[in-house]
This record gives sequence, structure tokens and C-alpha cells, in this order.
Amino acid sequence: METQTTEHNVFILSSVHRRKRTAGFSVRRRIMTTAMLCVIAEGEGTLSIDGKSFLIQPFEVFYLVPGMTVEAVINSDHSEIYLICMETLTLSGHTGNWSIRTSAHSVSPLLPCLIRPQNTQQIMQKTIYIYEQFGQCGEIVSPRSQMYLQDLIFTLMEHANEPAGSAGETSGIESSISYMHNHKQTKITLDTLSSIAKLTPTAYCRKFKKVTGSSPIDYLNRLRIDFAKEQLSLRKSVNEVAASVGFGSEYYFSRLFKKVVGVPPVIYMKRKQLKIAVVAYLNIGDNLSSLGVEPAFQYSFFEFEEKRKPDYAKQMKAQMENLKNARPDLIIGDFFHLKFYDQLKLIAPTVILNYQADWREFHMRIAELVGRERDAENTFRLLENKTVKAKRRLRERSREADVIILYLEQHNLRIQGAVNHPLSLLAYTELGLWPGNFVPLNAHREDLRTDQMPEFPATNYLFIHLWGEKQNLPQLHQSGTPLSDALYIPDWLSMSWTPSGRASIIHELLDKTNCL
Repeated sequence: METQTTEHNVFILSSVHRRKRTAGFSVRRRIMTTAMLCVIAEGEGTLSIDGKSFLIQPFEVFYLVPGMTVEAVINSDHSEIYLICMETLTLSGHTGNWSIRTSAHSVSPLLPCLIRPQNTQQIMQKTIYIYEQFGQCGEIVSPRSQMYLQDLIFTLMEHANEPAGSAGETSGIESSISYMHNHKQTKITLDTLSSIAKLTPTAYCRKFKKVTGSSPIDYLNRLRIDFAKEQLSLRKSVNEVAASVGFGSEYYFSRLFKKVVGVPPVIYMKRKQLKIAVVAYLNIGDNLSSLGVEPAFQYSFFEFEEKRKPDYAKQMKAQMENLKNARPDLIIGDFFHLKFYDQLKLIAPTVILNYQADWREFHMRIAELVGRERDAENTFRLLENKTVKAKRRLRERSREADVIILYLEQHNLRIQGAVNHPLSLLAYTELGLWPGNFVPLNAHREDLRTDQMPEFPATNYLFIHLWGEKQNLPQLHQSGTPLSDALYIPDWLSMSWTPSGRASIIHELLDKTNCL
């Protein structure tokens, strides 16, 4: 009698990550090497899978498998995405003996592509459980994490709608986006795109803007520029690359590339070998060091101007001369130095980084300029694990604690808000601390005079950074606030923009709240 072989395919969790992104962030064409559940917690955008485009919406789940080619663009000001990476194992049973093997091509219990689950709240809750459990165990995947993953997959299988194409009213837009992805190397007209969407050109542009947040032309240009970055990394000539992404004019392509990326194509091609100068109030040098790049020059003109030094003009002239002598290939400046752009660009190509509430976007922008995106991703992963562990400790030891962060000088007071700043997001979102009384919940700060300083209630933790010496702050001691109980800190505001600065803030928070 012939015996039968029984096979079962299961997912095993390998890692899980949370990514927060802002409008304009894009993932260039990438071939998947592992199975992944991509769970959209917040935000909108577009995702192209093997040339077919989908509009990203909150609470959707994308199941991606090895070999798929994916591209993505985020349109929302804020987005949050969980990436659950898995291996597929096949269990084979024959005459009472069982064997196990890893297989990227096993038949999966889920069908690849888009899943629109019905029970979105349950899906998100299970996803967050997996993320938090993985973070608590660092790099080790615990049995509990595996159990949560199996539960999530079972829930998706049981309650998901059929793997979908598109929602009806946006299917025409999605089809036109798929056409852009598949034909970005050729000439594409607005008439062609509107015809695919079965709309007039005017109605198509209006609807495209409403759905994606950008015009069809801007979307197509960004798509082409992202593809051009890949081609330039292969050391092709600028003229070849311009032609390969549908631009008839190398001059127009170079102008558009510089407008989108910040540097011309010829600089981008050499980005891993550039000599970098930093002109910034924020410690961009620390961002670069974490990426393995040491700046040839680093200075802040803004800092001197703020201090109103009498010899400011003389100092600035001397430092501009030092900057010239450093002979940088590229100058990177922060948003505090926008007013100096015209002077700086006479010395070398200059990129001024925009303000970003999410420090990851700021750091990744720097990484892209020097060709170190993979190093940045590794840094994010390590800090993410550190942050999740710290959040658990703070919850266990300081469950009901509320926090106020103040910046003080002799006549001015700043209360750090709960949103729109890397420090705010670290303290009140990522670490889950409670904003104390008087902390603005919908702004990143509130500025007052020190004689307007409120009498803070018995808040658990009052963190103060002094712009000046304690003895120079007489008004504070008359405000009724018990400053003797305050915890004095370094400049967390500027530290919160860099990897090592954020790690130091986390360590200091744990130390000062007795959670180490």
C-alpha cells in the first residue's frame, strides 16, 4: 500500500520594523528577497507591485513575496507602516517521520498582493503586539512573537476580503499610474493617461491630485528621477540616463534632477567619494559620522549671529575663507542657514536641508547625499530596538509619570510641545511619556517670558536645559516652581536630530527616572 506524504507550509517571523515617513518619501525599484506583510497603520500613497499600481490606504495589508518588484511613494504628511519579515518553512511528513526545509517558493497560506481585511482594529492590534514583543526581546524572536504571527495570519485568512485589485472609483487612476511605471522610459502624454483613466484631461488632473496629492506631471517626473538615480549608480553617462528615462534634453533632465535631488547628476554619480563640508547649527557632522563619513569642514554661522558677537562679521569672513580653503565637493547646510545659500553656492554645490519633524527623514536625506542609505537603515533598526526596550522599562517603572521639558534663559522660557519636533516625537510618541500640564499638545513649543512662567503642579519629572547659568535666572526662583527638584539636561533639542544624540537622550531619561 502506497503511503502519502503530508506537507504543511508555515511562516516563521524573522524581524519586524515600524517605519514613519512623510510626503515625498519614495522607495526605488526593489526586488523582494524575503516574504513580508506590509501593514499600513496611517497615511496614503502609491505602491507598484510588478508593474501594477495600488493606492495605499490606512488599515490595508500587502503580502509581498520573494521575486516581486516593488516601488512606493508616500503622499501624506504623516504615515506609519509596519513591516513583518518572514521565512516560509515546509513541514513534510512520511510514515511517521517529519522533516523541515526552508523554501522561498512554498505554497503560501495567503495569496500575494493586496488584502483589505474587514476587522481592521483586530489586525492592527495583533500587528502592534508582534512589534512590541519583538522589540522587548531585541534581535531574538521569542516563541510568543511567533504565536502572535500565526494568529495574525489566521485572522487575515479568515476575515480578509478577496485579494483585491482596485476600489472602483479610483481604478482608473491606479491603471494610469501602472502605465507610468511600465512606460516611464518612453514619452507619455496627458491625453494617453486621461484616456486610460476614462476621464477628460481636466477631470483626470483634478482627480489625480485629489487621490495622490500631486499632479500627474510631478508624479511622473519623480518616478523618472528615482529610476535615473539607479541608472546613475551604474556609472552610465548623464546623456544616456536622460534618454533612458524619457527626457529628450540632457539640460532639462539635469535641471529637474537638481531641483528634486538637490545636486546635479554629475555630483550624484560621485556621491560616495565626495569631500563634504557642513555649515549647520544642528550637529550634521554627527549624522555623517554615524554613516562613516567625516566632514572636511564644520561650522555654524547661525550660532555666531544668534549670540550677537561684536566681531561676528570678522569671524564669519574668516570662516568663509577657511571653508574655501577646505575645497569641498559639496556643502550641506541645515534650515537655519538658508539665508547663507547664495554665498555658500559660490564656494561649492550646496544643499540646504528642510525642516523635518521626523528625524529619520532628515538623516536619510543626508545618507542619500553621500550614498550611505543602507547604513542609515541599519542605524534606524538598532535605535528602534533600543527605543522599544526603553519604552517598556519606562512603562513598568514610571507608569503614571508625566513630563515637562523646559528651555530657559534669563528672560525667556520655552515649553517643549508634544508634536512636530524630533524631541517631541521621541519623548511623547516613541517612548510613550505623558505630557505634563501646560505642555502644548498641538504645537512643538510655546515661548513665554520668564516672568510669565506658570506655577507647575506636582509634575513627576521636570527637565530643564539652561541657556545660561543658574545664578543668572532670578525670576525662576520666585515663580513658585520647585527648581531644586528639576532635572537639568544638555541640549536635547539639537541632540534629537542625530543617532548618537537620541541614544544619549534615551539613556539619560532612563537614568534620571531610575529605570536603568
